[in-house]
Amino acid sequence: MSNFNLYSVMLPETKPDLLVSATSNPLAIKSVALNITATISVIFALDWAQSFVTTLLLGILFSSTLNSLVVWLGKYKVPHFIGASIVITSVLFSIVFAGYSLGEQAQFIVSKRP
Repeated sequence: MSNFNLYSVMLPETKPDLLVSATSNPLAIKSVALNITATISVIFALDWAQSFVTTLLLGILFSSTLNSLVVWLGKYKVPHFIGASIVITSVLFSIVFAGYSLGEQAQFIVSKRP
């Protein structure tokens, strides 16, 4: 009886070539270059759109923060549009009150400048 192995007939014996590196693959080099180019492009695009992105992110932050107050008012059966109006009006009055309260101090600081 001979040494017959079914798997050796079906699959040829392959040995991994240890000398082949990832950099010899042209697709790997292209994908690295593409990733670097995409990263640089995103950085330049964000730098160009900095004022828009900052305004957008602040708007998202404020809306998510103030939405919790509107939801809290909704628990007391206040309709959504009335709750949003109350919250926006409160924020605007707070800003005006802070500006009015600090106006005299700001004028004093400006008058002390040489």
